[in-house]
Amino acid sequence: MVAFKRDRLVGAIKKELAKWEGSWEADGDAKMTIKGDRWTSSAPGFGPISGKLRVIEIGEKLTLVDLVVEDGETKGRTCRMILRLEGDTLHYCGTYAEARPTEFKTADENVYYAWKRTTK
Repeated sequence: MVAFKRDRLVGAIKKELAKWEGSWEADGDAKMTIKGDRWTSSAPGFGPISGKLRVIEIGEKLTLVDLVVEDGETKGRTCRMILRLEGDTLHYCGTYAEARPTEFKTADENVYYAWKRTTK
């Protein structure tokens, strides 16, 4: 029974990651690419940085994800974020602070991006 639940969870995570796969751009010339559970990102004056996506929880309205930074100026840190995909817009709000964002807006140490898909 435990293996069945774990297999369902792994399948759900892979399905969620597949939705986000592709190249993305946000205001201010920020760019991000997602392939499987790997990501790279850059913005003017910041990056490139890259690492691994770790899905924490998949909800109806948003998904909790950790961006584990493996390369770049924030190497060794984890960005706690929430994601929501609406059409070709990937709403992202993340922080390096201890508390994960709960809404999609830039405030305090939380940074919000509305990523627009450029390619799948």
